[in-house]
Amino acid sequence: MTNKVLKFLLLASPICYLPNISLVRWDISFFHIGVMLLFIASMFDKPVREFPYKASAILLGISILNVMMRNYDVICMNKLINTFLFIFAISTIVRFCKDYKSCYKFIAYAVVINLIIFISQLMGFNPILDNIDLGGIMGNAPRLMSYLVITFPIVVSFTGSYILIILLCSIFTKEKSALAIIPMFTILWNKVITLILVSMGIIYAVIFRGTGIITSISHRLVTWKEAISIFFSNPMFGLGIGHNSIKPMDNFFISNDYIEFVLGIGILGLLWLGYILHYTIKNLDRTIESQSIVALLLLCFIEYPFEIQRLWITIAFIIGAFVIKNIEKRGVESLNPSVL
Repeated sequence: MTNKVLKFLLLASPICYLPNISLVRWDISFFHIGVMLLFIASMFDKPVREFPYKASAILLGISILNVMMRNYDVICMNKLINTFLFIFAISTIVRFCKDYKSCYKFIAYAVVINLIIFISQLMGFNPILDNIDLGGIMGNAPRLMSYLVITFPIVVSFTGSYILIILLCSIFTKEKSALAIIPMFTILWNKVITLILVSMGIIYAVIFRGTGIITSISHRLVTWKEAISIFFSNPMFGLGIGHNSIKPMDNFFISNDYIEFVLGIGILGLLWLGYILHYTIKNLDRTIESQSIVALLLLCFIEYPFEIQRLWITIAFIIGAFVIKNIEKRGVESLNPSVL
């Protein structure tokens, strides 16, 4: 039952939307209901493996302490609840998903649907909703490119032509986040055609988008510097979990999930993040699951996928699949519990 519900959620979460509510409200509601559905489905299944819980328990403990230090601020509490549900979704996937690889094609289906809608939008026709910006059904171009980046290793395992597709999408949307996955090309294939496509993308970016790229990099460096300065003004507990914007009234994001996380939760979060990154990198290999984690880690350096609610179920699955792969490879007893 868990497998069936998970397949539905992976397909539906990136393509479903209701016109009478805001996109953010819909995405959060869908995520909450989706986690509930996973829980209900798991009640009909037996656990197939154990979940390495220690790192998740530490993160929740740090988050609870942070909320208490902020006098149970509403934003902090909302972030804490969403963090708990996100971890619960991962644990449910790890414990009850019998065949996670069978879910890959449903991610591919969702990507194809978004790309079809995106192409029709480029032609001036929006077949689904008139009030959705250019970017498929993800909401806008940055969201679409973030989704394409984190799902890249999975979709490209079905067809190598996806390399060209994602580069073309980057060109048409003028989004640079796809550049985060370029180092993965040589990992996935050692073929001349791959090098040619990547070289074409880089040449195009430098010649036709060079100014925009330089401006984007400069803007990020200035923003990161300001965020780091704010962090050192209150390094122990940060701004409070969920308060990770240096200009909250403008809904201004830092475009770096690592800095946003540490800025919100403080030095304890920094130590936890370093701990997790160390053991995650240590467990990487050339499998699709590891490549998906690499794509996510690279994207987090220049964007904020963990702040996009529409991606939460997909990200939870990617992390869960990585954990399952390591459990299968090493066995539960030998798996370092800090891999998550």
